[in-house]
Amino acid sequence: MLSPAEQGAFFKDVLPWLKSVVLSAPKVFGDKRVPLLRQGKNEVIQFSHNETVILLASAFFSLYPGRSQRGYFTFSGKGDFWGISKKVANFNFDSFFSAGFVTPQSDRQLSNLAKVRCVLQFFMTAYELHHSHNDCHFEVSRVSYAQFPDFRNSRTPLGPFELLKSGFIENDVESLQVDFANKVIGGGVLGAGCVQEEVRFVISPQLLLSRLVCEVLLDNEAVLLSGAAQYSDYIGYASSFRFQDRRHPGTILSGVPTTTDLPRGNGKIQDICVVAVDAINFSGNVEDQYLASYILREVRKAFVGFHGPSAEKATCKLGNSGPIATGNWGCGAFGGDVELKVLIQWIAASEAKRPVRYYVFDRKDLLDSFPPVLAKLTNEKWSVGDLFLCLVLYFSNVSAGLNSATQTVSQYILATNIDELRELE
Repeated sequence: MLSPAEQGAFFKDVLPWLKSVVLSAPKVFGDKRVPLLRQGKNEVIQFSHNETVILLASAFFSLYPGRSQRGYFTFSGKGDFWGISKKVANFNFDSFFSAGFVTPQSDRQLSNLAKVRCVLQFFMTAYELHHSHNDCHFEVSRVSYAQFPDFRNSRTPLGPFELLKSGFIENDVESLQVDFANKVIGGGVLGAGCVQEEVRFVISPQLLLSRLVCEVLLDNEAVLLSGAAQYSDYIGYASSFRFQDRRHPGTILSGVPTTTDLPRGNGKIQDICVVAVDAINFSGNVEDQYLASYILREVRKAFVGFHGPSAEKATCKLGNSGPIATGNWGCGAFGGDVELKVLIQWIAASEAKRPVRYYVFDRKDLLDSFPPVLAKLTNEKWSVGDLFLCLVLYFSNVSAGLNSATQTVSQYILATNIDELRELE
């Protein structure tokens, strides 16, 4: 994964430094314990740059007792590392370093190597900048809602919506960036997973700390992550994912750690903000996603993330204001209908009074199917309640016994008379 010069520097300088970083933990943390962000609680943890590097270096050496299992699991009883029962994710890197190495030189193996290479870039850059990068902070904020708006009867107008045929969510630094999360935050990032969430976490490895401190997400919760700099570029996706150095875009699986393009703080939280919201996995029964109960769940989940914490608790300005940068949330392995998920996110963002910047990625079909819907709903001044009701009616009127002959969500909306719809409200 490294050039000969990089290998020499890593083993001569970076690895010994990582050992010293871990050994500095008692001095840096003192009696401070890293708290857990528990289910059902609105809580915030802030880490200095030194604390972030220490905690990630400890994961590099797999020093967290009992945190090597895949998926998530429950600690209970006396004497365990955490002291209480909870569901937490694996966090040691032993599984990360060994994941997916089955067929030599397979595309999947190369994508796993590229993930490891991205994380090495973080440590190499942290070593290079350890005298000048200490003013940066990283924050994890868990948001849990007990009450939600009445979306069915909301008269809130649908807000601005921009469909973007190119670009990437992580480059939209002026927007709240949506992480298409697993309920176990980070998903398969420390395994063989390599889709949107896993890619986002390895190019900005500070995000991995959320796995250390967050219990599994409930349906009414989201997690906001502020201040994670991007240390690597990349090309490809899933098995085609490959590392690229930020200074040398043509270089793959090699390059020198860069000191450029890293956001700097001045004792404040950096403005880059990511929100983790987990969609339901409908891959086993795709028809279920059109039921009213599941539409409501997904709208609520998106709303928690898009509305964010209360203003007095928001330390990052993008936590609860500004545009939402999103895309095909839950539409890959989870089997989501991309047209339905576009509209669900638009409902949630509109109720949160935030514009949407939607990146289509590989779903270029949206560039044809969605603009007429956008024009109709805008020109006819549809409200959040109008669109929510229309989505609920879609299943009962069209999709029972789902088959290829039925109307798509977009086709159904285009055929809906807004006056007749409002008579049902």
